[in-house]
Amino acid sequence: MLKKCLNEFEQIAIMPFSRVLLEHNFEIDEFAFFERGALDLESLNPIENESFEDLSAYKLSGEIDPQYGSQMLRRATTSLTEFDLDVLKNHPTVVFPVSIDMEKFLNFHHQEDVDLIKKLSFIAEKAMDMIRFELCRLDLPDTLPGTIGSWEGSSDYLGALIYDKRMSKSFLIAGSAVESTQVVKGIGLEIDRYTYHPIPKPEYGELASYAHQALMLLTDAMSSPNSTVKFMRVMGLLEFLASPNEYQTWKKIKCDLACHIAKDKTKYHTLLDRFRMLTSIKDDNDNEIGYRTLVVHQGKYLPDLVGSHEEVSNLFKELQYYASCVIRDMMDNPSWSWAEFSSYRNTLKINLGVK
Repeated sequence: MLKKCLNEFEQIAIMPFSRVLLEHNFEIDEFAFFERGALDLESLNPIENESFEDLSAYKLSGEIDPQYGSQMLRRATTSLTEFDLDVLKNHPTVVFPVSIDMEKFLNFHHQEDVDLIKKLSFIAEKAMDMIRFELCRLDLPDTLPGTIGSWEGSSDYLGALIYDKRMSKSFLIAGSAVESTQVVKGIGLEIDRYTYHPIPKPEYGELASYAHQALMLLTDAMSSPNSTVKFMRVMGLLEFLASPNEYQTWKKIKCDLACHIAKDKTKYHTLLDRFRMLTSIKDDNDNEIGYRTLVVHQGKYLPDLVGSHEEVSNLFKELQYYASCVIRDMMDNPSWSWAEFSSYRNTLKINLGVK
């Protein structure tokens, strides 16, 4: 697979990722995932980065070339992160094509390296979003993979190897590129299989664009710091899935979601009642008991409303199932416009006998 990447593309990026044990190499579109130790990285002629000791020796030598000194500082700063070939060898990696102006790259400063790493991680996260969608659970953050570019103990650092075929050389860059929290609970994800599904890319069509955004929102919900924030993010995802272009009330939203989930008219109406409990409903004494209203508008703590850890876990399994039903219908019809998808919803409702 690496040879295939090298033959097909002028430039590639290789990035590690943490909290995953791969049992087999596999591909998702242009992204090739490799087991730990599967790549012959020396064949890519990596340029060794200098250390700060090398930089100090350079300064003491009396050399005065500011451009060379600036590049030594750049490479020494990468060395400070402890990102090197051994990190790549000891972690699973993802390889994918990139397009980089190497003339500019060779004169980058460290912050430009960090900006590039952020962009590359964002690109590769599209494939990781698919893995999370297929294999991870909202109620089980213990199995979430780390961010593309991360390695064991990397903290806020991310790293990448950039290979250019024309130069027949590769370059190691790394820096502080994580702007929010990393998942720390549990040991991560074991992947012994992957059910292939193409990544929904915006260029495939309007619905693919919405599906792509939905997958990112689901990843964001999965990595939430606590169950209350997670609930708010999942409800936001469901609102997006019902109407990505404009605000709608939950009175309309619940109908547009339930038609993707229900198998018959009875289940459809049961779901509408359930969505009222999840959003806004009052008891016999006119007290609000709907979870969303209490959490979002009254600042309540979700477990106080739902109950035990098991009940909270079951709630997130339920919500993920609802979201997944809609996302799969989107991914199955990536070229559709939103108008066509809305028409499909009307057909679903007619088939259920509710319209």
